[in-house]
Amino acid sequence: MWRNYLNIALRNLLRNRVHTLINLTGLSLGISCTLLMVLYVQDEVNYDAHHLKGDRIYRISSDMRMGTKEDLFALTSLAVGERLMAEYPELDTFVRFRMALTGCQSGMETSCIMKNLSPKLIRRYSKYFLMS
Repeated sequence: MWRNYLNIALRNLLRNRVHTLINLTGLSLGISCTLLMVLYVQDEVNYDAHHLKGDRIYRISSDMRMGTKEDLFALTSLAVGERLMAEYPELDTFVRFRMALTGCQSGMETSCIMKNLSPKLIRRYSKYFLMS
């Protein structure tokens, strides 16, 4: 019985090759898009899941507008952490990350060229381990 069903289905698929191609292309694109969306949502939901109190961790970003161009950066002023701690008593702590410049002397970071940035060198402050 199953063999008969498969023979009829194969015969219909071969008879209508253009429709079969269109249907299989649409099906494969739909499945691919769905899998990509599921992977994206899973990645966003699991962000900071390795921390015990990951639901209490927030990231501050800056919205920069220059003319008609609008960019979102994960950069803020150095004073933002202390200011937020002073204004919002419910905050426990803050952590600051900073890229370390290679080939520059201490206190001379502003005169260094951006090509000297190394993404492997990140300076973190000691409060980082108090977050968990």
